[in-house]
Amino acid sequence: MDSFDTSRCSSFDIATRRVHIAGTTTNPTSDWMEQMARNLTDCDTGFLLGKRLLIIDWDSLFSPQFKATLRRSGVEILAWRSY
Repeated sequence: MDSFDTSRCSSFDIATRRVHIAGTTTNPTSDWMEQMARNLTDCDTGFLLGKRLLIIDWDSLFSPQFKATLRRSGVEILAWRSY
C-alpha cells in the first residue's frame, strides 16, 4: 500500500460549525499558502468574507505573505501556540 502525507488548509466557523477546506497538497509552500489566503478572502466566494479574525498556529507555512494577504482583506490574525 502506498502512503503519502497530505497537508490541508482549512477554516472553521465557530458560530455555524461550518468547515471549509481551502485546498490540499503533498508539498505545501509559501506560494501555495499565499494562494490559499487569496482563496479564503476572495471578494465573491471567500470563506472569510465578513469575518474579522483568523486563529492560526505558529507553523512557518503561515508566511508573512499569507498574513499580509489576510490583513489587506481586513482579517486580524491571532497566532496561537499549540502545546
